[in-house]
Order: sequence, then structure tokens, then C-alpha cells
Amino acid sequence: MYAFLFLIGVLHYLSTLWASFVYDDNYQIAENPYVRSFHYLKQILTTPVWSFKYARVPTNYYRPLMRVEYLVLYRTYG
Repeated sequence: MYAFLFLIGVLHYLSTLWASFVYDDNYQIAENPYVRSFHYLKQILTTPVWSFKYARVPTNYYRPLMRVEYLVLYRTYG
């Protein structure tokens, strides 16, 4: 019974395994130098999300845990 429920839940998301980046994912993940090295940890924790690209544009889009997660995943899996 549990395996059947698990299978139904997973089947809906199988197509995402072959999906590519959408919208701003390419900038946020693939082209973001901050998520490639722990050297940028201070910038990740103290600046807005787009600071690596637009240093002078004011924004309130502050997501340090998201970027730390990207950093850890990049360092772990490449």
C-alpha cells in the first residue's frame, strides 16, 4: 500500500529529472560565482541575491539560506 502511494507521488515529478533551468535559474545557479567557492560566504550572508550581477541596484531580495544551499550542493556534486 505504501509503495503504491509513493509511486503515485513520484510519477508526477519524473519528468523534472530531464528538465532544464527556467527563468532566472541560469543566472542564479550556473553563472553565479558566489555559489562556487566558500570564499564568497561573507557576500552570500550579507548581500542581496543579485549582488553578484548588479552591485548598485537596490533590492530587498535577500535569500542567504538559498545561496548557501546552492554553494553546498555545488561543492558536493559539482
